[in-house]
Amino acid sequence: MIDNAITENEKLAVDKGLQKKSNHQIKLVVISDLISGLGSGAWSFAMGLMLLKLTGSALGFGMTQIIGPIVSLFLFPFVGKIVDTYNHKKILIIGQIASITAVAAFMLLFNASKPMWTLGITIAMITILKVADQFVFVAYGASVPHVVLSNDIQKMRGYQQSVQTVGGVLSPIVGAAIYGLVDFRVFAGIEIATEIAVLIFILAINFYLVGGAYKPMKERLAAKNLSASEPPKSVATDDTNVSMMAAIKWIFRQPAVVFVMIFSFFINFIFAGFNVGVGVTMMNVLHASSFQYSLSEAILFIGMLASSLIIARMKDFKSPIVVSVVAVLIMSGALMIYGIGAIDGLNKTLAIGLFYIASTIVGMLLSFANTPIGVWFAKNMPSHMMGRLNSIFMVSASCLTPLGVVLYSLMFDAHFSAVAIFVASGAAGLAFLVGLTAITVFKFKVDIKNLKLVE
Repeated sequence: MIDNAITENEKLAVDKGLQKKSNHQIKLVVISDLISGLGSGAWSFAMGLMLLKLTGSALGFGMTQIIGPIVSLFLFPFVGKIVDTYNHKKILIIGQIASITAVAAFMLLFNASKPMWTLGITIAMITILKVADQFVFVAYGASVPHVVLSNDIQKMRGYQQSVQTVGGVLSPIVGAAIYGLVDFRVFAGIEIATEIAVLIFILAINFYLVGGAYKPMKERLAAKNLSASEPPKSVATDDTNVSMMAAIKWIFRQPAVVFVMIFSFFINFIFAGFNVGVGVTMMNVLHASSFQYSLSEAILFIGMLASSLIIARMKDFKSPIVVSVVAVLIMSGALMIYGIGAIDGLNKTLAIGLFYIASTIVGMLLSFANTPIGVWFAKNMPSHMMGRLNSIFMVSASCLTPLGVVLYSLMFDAHFSAVAIFVASGAAGLAFLVGLTAITVFKFKVDIKNLKLVE
């Protein structure tokens, strides 16, 4: 069922004043995302450089990379429940203050003459940052239906995808530049400034613009007790039941949600190793120059940015899940084009040209694969369960993405044929999606053109 806060959006949209506020909220969220993405990305990249320089080993840097998945798994039973229980804005404020405090403590304790000490405080700081980020990301995701009007969700998601793309490309460049120019303590000060800027934006955002003010758990329980004589509420309508198990059971009673989850996991897994494969093949198999490889990356980036902006300017998708499925089917075909380009003996110029064509297709369609799912999710999930549902999606993605990278890395390190890897991945993608869609449509009688929840 669609939450009341969301179904009322269309009625509220006629209010020009509310529409103006919704547009203003989009600007605040997008600018906040841009500052956060650039600042955090640059800081993370610079920390990697700092640890490699101080320890002289990739082990220390590698240790910092596994903290995120470990934190996600450890906090999995708690984050969603907390987000669905307490005020989202307060959770975000506490998360930002924790991040600022962690970086400030690191700045004060940093000592470049003691590599192991620095490694220890870096791991401690990253752990705190990852814990804070976990709560911030889940709370932000759970707030989407209440931050902007329903008809503005796709626009906001499109612009968010755009700034995330820009941040992902520019943050390593910014991080390397600042790292080479200033003392690392000064860099920490810059990161604190960006976190404070994000905090200011969070304070300015109304996280309950749509659907009414936050209701504390005491009020929810009181309302439930007053209606005790009525039939018991289902998990999808009972906002006092915030257990993670209740959310998991609800998911498995919803064929539409199971389809979306499996589909999303597939995207994360298959395309996580995509960049690994393209880079290794272009440099080691095609013997492309650094410029030719960077051009492939630039094509991918431009495609993602352009498609994100297009989505932000488009009318709402009538069948968002169909858009995502078609996009991934075409992208699976693009993986096969990479495989053809890697055929031994093929003209080098033609091979690199095929890689550019495939990168153009993947870049243009990545946003069309991801954004419609996020839009459908935000519009259709019960708002009082959004924290737990976002947490489940996030933890699953954080585990599957590294797994995909590791799998593809192992295959290429074992000198498997690049042709076989790309073609098999594309064929597997096509077969998997066709099979998943067929089972969902014919066995579970789900209409993916008009995907709805079971009442």
